[in-house]
Amino acid sequence: MAQIGIEESERILGKYGLRLFPLVRIRSEKDTAKIAEKLGYPAVMKAFSRSIIHKSKSGLVKTNIRDKKGLLNSYRKFVSLLGRKKIRDYSIIVQSQISGIEFIIGAKHDATFGYAVIFGLGGVYTEALRKISMRICPITARMANEMVDEIAGSILHDRRAKAMVADVIIKAAKLAEKEKIAEMDLNPAIVNENGVHLVDVRIIR
Repeated sequence: MAQIGIEESERILGKYGLRLFPLVRIRSEKDTAKIAEKLGYPAVMKAFSRSIIHKSKSGLVKTNIRDKKGLLNSYRKFVSLLGRKKIRDYSIIVQSQISGIEFIIGAKHDATFGYAVIFGLGGVYTEALRKISMRICPITARMANEMVDEIAGSILHDRRAKAMVADVIIKAAKLAEKEKIAEMDLNPAIVNENGVHLVDVRIIR
């Protein structure tokens, strides 16, 4: 099993109507200057690599970047850290930072039960609270709605938002089964008044 790259992850997500929150790739220090002129702040910088399973734990996620100088400093630190780790197959990306309620939507293959999909509190709360709802695939609309209610019933009050989250759960389950993945995390999936935003992905095949 191995983690797939960001480009392939985006392609697979797109096949099932799932899209990552817009991102810009940085290929050099000069790129940071160009991006700084167009990008809204605060911003988030991340490094993707097949060799990195947990970006945050590896020090390769920087949030709350406020200006061009911060963007450039973060890029230099990432390149230095990746060099020390002897990682060459990487992509450094930047996204605008958005706020909202953070969830995790994931899928995993189990040797006994087959494919299962999970939904829970995301971001830093995923491991801290371990509040997770799980169902065995295939997932119906009723099952997806039950999962949303179990986890987010008391914090998501907008019926449209709940329906959109349930739709992502159903699509993630279909992706897992059809693409024969070993594991997938969409974490965090941020829900706000504008919809459900998938700001990060990890797919292992």
